[in-house]
Amino acid sequence: MVALTPGEDLQAVVALAIEKEGHKVIRVTVGGEGRSQQLAGIPGLTTPSRKFCRCFEDEVGSTMCADIVESQFDRRSNLADPGEAIKWMNFGALEKCSDVIGKGVRIAAEIVSEIQD
Repeated sequence: MVALTPGEDLQAVVALAIEKEGHKVIRVTVGGEGRSQQLAGIPGLTTPSRKFCRCFEDEVGSTMCADIVESQFDRRSNLADPGEAIKWMNFGALEKCSDVIGKGVRIAAEIVSEIQD
């Protein structure tokens, strides 16, 4: 067994295992600890970012993936484990997570629209 640290290497291993099961995988990383801290210093970004997080949490219940997975599937899954990730996909992850992502996109679009007005 090889221990992988969170990041692109781990994403690649899990994505490959899921793809082998016949599922399509789209990998998206939003923020991340170092990037979030870096972006927080850009003028004008902090307020809309915080608004997005507040609105998303109000609608979905959390901004933490593990909490969202638990609320959608009534259990926590270790998505870094390829076997658990495959089970998670087979339990309808694509549909349920697409709904959550859609909510995030809608919230983001509303905030961008407000900024542009």
